[in-house]
Amino acid sequence: MGKKAAARVTKRSVADLDELGGKVLPLSYDVRTVAQLGILHELIENVNADAPGQTDIEKVREALLRAVADARSGPRDLSNRLKSPEAQQTRKASIEVRRRLTAQWRKA
Repeated sequence: MGKKAAARVTKRSVADLDELGGKVLPLSYDVRTVAQLGILHELIENVNADAPGQTDIEKVREALLRAVADARSGPRDLSNRLKSPEAQQTRKASIEVRRRLTAQWRKA
């Protein structure tokens, strides 16, 4: 959802949402913050997105090929979102809750 729409739905200003996004990661619109949640396959660094050269295009193409290969060979669920080093740190509590729930469900 776009920022303006989110602001209308939550009855906050866009500035308030930006401030809140700095404190509550899932509410952030910053791509680096989103990466901390494990949602992105990887961040592609040092490319000129506004005027890409051939090197930039190749770098992005290679990253996309890696992402597709990973998606095809990995699990078909969203569990990989919890495996990145960033997610291991940022989502530590969520990972622990899932671990405990799984242990309880296996006992039942």
